[in-house]
Amino acid sequence: MTPLHFAGSPGYLHEAGGDCLVLMAGAVGYEQLCVQRMWRDFAERIAAAGYPVLRFDWAGCGDALGSDADPQRCDAWEQSFTDALTYARSTLGMKRIAVVGMRLGALIAARVLAATGDVEAMAILAPPANGRMHARELAALAKVIGTREPPPGVPGIAEGDFEVAGFLVTAQTRADMEVYDLRKLAARPAAKVQLLTQPGLASAQALAEHLVSLGADVESGSFEGYQELMAQPTFSTTNEAPLLAVIDWLKANAPLNTGTMPLPALPPARLATGHYVEESVILGGEGPIAAVWCRPVRDAHPAAVLFVNAGGNPRAGWARMNVDFARTLASDGITSLRIDVAGLGDSPPVTGRKEQVMYEADPRRDVAVAVDALRAAGFAQVMIFGLCSGAHLAFHTAVEHEGVTGFVLVNLQKFIWRATDRFDIALRNASFRSNEHYKAALRRKDTWLRLMRGDINVTGITRAVSRRLLRTLGTRAASAGRGLGLVDDDTAKVRRWFRDLSKRGARGLVIFSAEDGGLDEVFLHMGAHGRDLTRLPGMDLQIIEGADHNVTPGWARRQLISIVRRFLLDQAKPEATRSAAQ
Repeated sequence: MTPLHFAGSPGYLHEAGGDCLVLMAGAVGYEQLCVQRMWRDFAERIAAAGYPVLRFDWAGCGDALGSDADPQRCDAWEQSFTDALTYARSTLGMKRIAVVGMRLGALIAARVLAATGDVEAMAILAPPANGRMHARELAALAKVIGTREPPPGVPGIAEGDFEVAGFLVTAQTRADMEVYDLRKLAARPAAKVQLLTQPGLASAQALAEHLVSLGADVESGSFEGYQELMAQPTFSTTNEAPLLAVIDWLKANAPLNTGTMPLPALPPARLATGHYVEESVILGGEGPIAAVWCRPVRDAHPAAVLFVNAGGNPRAGWARMNVDFARTLASDGITSLRIDVAGLGDSPPVTGRKEQVMYEADPRRDVAVAVDALRAAGFAQVMIFGLCSGAHLAFHTAVEHEGVTGFVLVNLQKFIWRATDRFDIALRNASFRSNEHYKAALRRKDTWLRLMRGDINVTGITRAVSRRLLRTLGTRAASAGRGLGLVDDDTAKVRRWFRDLSKRGARGLVIFSAEDGGLDEVFLHMGAHGRDLTRLPGMDLQIIEGADHNVTPGWARRQLISIVRRFLLDQAKPEATRSAAQ
């Protein structure tokens, strides 16, 4: 797997010797976040069958240049696909091309191919009925994921726009999506088409019939496991059956000729702007670690920031948070490195490791490799940024690796992970808010009205609050013994870790959404309102009012980056300047 770039879009070439390249047109926005791990694994499977594979990020998505707030998004996505075709033919020298498209990406690719000429074959996977229905589905999803109104005086999004898990869909983008409809294509996208629709799609037969009417040889089927795949990124699971069906179909409809097709050596995968230069690289660890450097063009500071995964999210972060952070910091002269630990994003899994368990010790070794890379690049100050399980990963890497000089922990849920703990339960608990929130809610009339309507998960909340109260009582009961050094419980360990980090000179910023349940974890171990944390030199606790656990709304992410910028810019000052400021 080799990183590459073209026309503002980064991507990867999965090498193989066959003479037919498979160009993968992935899903867009939040949906690509859900399928990212499957998409990388699928590319590897296709390459193992002998087909070189090219996959890329759409304009304004993933690590590509641009933003979902930019105008003419649909035109930009069509240009991304056109640029990918040009790159495959001109730079990689591939004369035979097959396309595999997923969700909206399949509709975009089909529209471009219908206008520009056939490729050898195209597999269309789980396409929306059409662009208009896709926009409706996104709008409905937007109402249940991360919908929070900004506090008074804080600007939100424009009227007519909406956010899907933090990904902005403007009114213009929604209107422009209406051009995408397989049933309105005037020409076939490929001579041979495989159409695997999600179970229950009412228009599946009509889609197939229209493609046949255009002269395409169509094989129809069902994309089984669609719902499980499109679950929230951390819970997304893959049914191998449709993937294997695509590979078998490619072998039958775009068979490889004998011999091999040599691929050219590729230059470094760099994207340059007036403020920063990004480069996709592979770091060597126990397995390949996919990473992206983001270096400022000028005024480089001695500090660097390392962004780690959270849950099942790729390195770009929830709502592309890490990309936005990194590029903003580059404008301040701060270098950063975004990584995928093994098994997430673009990094393949390592044999013998548990997948998706960010609380285990294994991912820390990947993060340590990245810390060493930053130190080797000459950065005396290395700070790690992590959200939720990524915050746990960042904190424990800081504890274990003396090369880490600072950390930013956002909505951390657990300081200590045991072998008997379950990841799904930990994530479920993250959905419950703080005890203080529930106490305040009981004083509001609307809470009792919602209780009578059955709109509140009383059982789940009661269990969560009870567990926290029992832990608090146990911690208080052991306080005397802990003070005498006779008790070495979880609280003693957490306090010792923070104390040792402070003595080492590390700087720490702990940030919470005001209602996040993780606040109770900090208050449990570090005193009410984190008083014993903030008393330690170099440690601070900040609260963001109104944000959800993932800091999903754009206004909340802007507040978060403002807080983090102030902290990092202070750390990035030369030592004498920082001492004077203190």
